[in-house]
Amino acid sequence: MTALIAVPFALLACISMNRLGGKTAASIQSVLLTPSVTPGILLAIGLFFVLAAQRLVGTLFGVLVGHVVLAVPVACIVLLPALARFDWNQVQAARSLGADWARAIGGIIVPQLRLSLLSATLMAFLTSLDESVISIFIASGHNSTMPKLMFLSLRDQIDPTIAAISTLWTAVVVVVVVIVALRQKS
Repeated sequence: MTALIAVPFALLACISMNRLGGKTAASIQSVLLTPSVTPGILLAIGLFFVLAAQRLVGTLFGVLVGHVVLAVPVACIVLLPALARFDWNQVQAARSLGADWARAIGGIIVPQLRLSLLSATLMAFLTSLDESVISIFIASGHNSTMPKLMFLSLRDQIDPTIAAISTLWTAVVVVVVVIVALRQKS
């Protein structure tokens, strides 16, 4: 769910930054990228207090907000260079022929940026999957994430389940890297 929310938000933000340019774009970029340079513990504490005031600590929505805050900068970092190379004349031509912005984004921008969007989605997913600090502060009960449960399990007891999960994830990464390497040789 994090990637499904973060990537469209990042795409629209990157389009806005690309089209606005100047100081406005730099301001938007600095606000969007701040969570990526803020220490995780400070971000988690801040989110905890903001979400606690709204009574969202321990809810799926609260965990989702925390993970989206971390995933948006990652998606922006992937999408900004792709949009910098994009030919905006195609969008202008579609708009002059009667396409609205939604149609131009869905029919022209998204198909041409599909690899960058796929990369941004994968990076946002992996950011969410790897996040344990925010989850420790915000998640609880049935809304706990796998990294939080793994961390707490390692802290409390020695469990072979954690080793099995780690081995599985390592095997998945190795298989993906091998497939990508083999496809690049072809």
